[in-house]
Amino acid sequence: MTQIACILLSHYYVSAGGKVDVRAAQPLLRVCLNYTENIEIVQPDLVFLDLSNVPGSHLLVPGLAEDITEAAADGAGDFPALGWATRRFVAEMAARRAKARGRGKTSFEIVLPGREWEYLRFIPLRWTKDLPVDTCQRFEQLGIRTWGQLADLSPAQLLAQAGLETGAQLLRRIRGEEELPIRSGKQPLWLEVQRPIARIEEISSTTSVLVRQIAHKLAAGGWAAASLTLELIPMVTVVVRPPAPVPGDQRRLSIHGDELARRLLAQLRSHPPVRLQGCGQLTLRAEELSPVPCEQASLIPLPARRRAGGTNGRDPRLEQLLVWLRQRFGPYAVRRASDIRMDRREAVHRMVQEVYLAK
Repeated sequence: MTQIACILLSHYYVSAGGKVDVRAAQPLLRVCLNYTENIEIVQPDLVFLDLSNVPGSHLLVPGLAEDITEAAADGAGDFPALGWATRRFVAEMAARRAKARGRGKTSFEIVLPGREWEYLRFIPLRWTKDLPVDTCQRFEQLGIRTWGQLADLSPAQLLAQAGLETGAQLLRRIRGEEELPIRSGKQPLWLEVQRPIARIEEISSTTSVLVRQIAHKLAAGGWAAASLTLELIPMVTVVVRPPAPVPGDQRRLSIHGDELARRLLAQLRSHPPVRLQGCGQLTLRAEELSPVPCEQASLIPLPARRRAGGTNGRDPRLEQLLVWLRQRFGPYAVRRASDIRMDRREAVHRMVQEVYLAK
């Protein structure tokens, strides 16, 4: 049975840009990762969990609400809300209703299977964030304020008031047909590597090792990081934001790694003398990941030379370069210029260019 949990985050976890602050929400997200890897963050304040393979009775996963409450204890007293259901939209509405009812603690609501529409009938339309504001105001002027009142309209009336596209979307939602899967597993929330250290003097050398490890992880996944964090647990954390997202390039990452180590040591020197109690832990984390842009490239055609070992008059060195580039950037990212068929616009452009240059 499908089990969806929706976490409605408080303003503490939302950055000024209207996005989830992954760094602030990291303790809470780590708790979620202990239960499932199927996590989707929907901006600006929603986190969906697919708990279908997690054991639990009546959709309530034991311990999840308590762990989230404990993880959110540092959230300036503003706790998130949880909603459980078998449908994504119903789980979101349950979380919003729990947020409206909860005061000073993590609140949650459970919608049992088969009771979804009975639960939705009294949910205000204003809680539906993807419903256009003007459409919601139009319904309220007609005295339609809840999903139950909306469902009492005929399809023709609904389409007339909401428009064709929005009306069709509302009809699918009323019938329970519009249900998006949890889009997870495509992009990790962050990548991190850790290494124990025994002395403060080991920070620089250990950071160099961590940079090599994180470069390998970024290159293997094809990710670029817009933010790098070096953390000496549990003492100091420093952050570097490169001018542009950094891919798994060890040379570029080493420059930022050296800067992180210098900042960390400077912060430690600015405080009273500190000593690691036993064994400390140094963590390098790559955050705000995005896919490395794979720009399509074409090779300039070289004169055909018949060399020993060549094929079809092609330079064997060019063939080796093509193989390496395709392994690095993908089989369709790099092509020979002779393999590219120009469309009609490119052919006309080339013809005009040749005529212009001939004058």
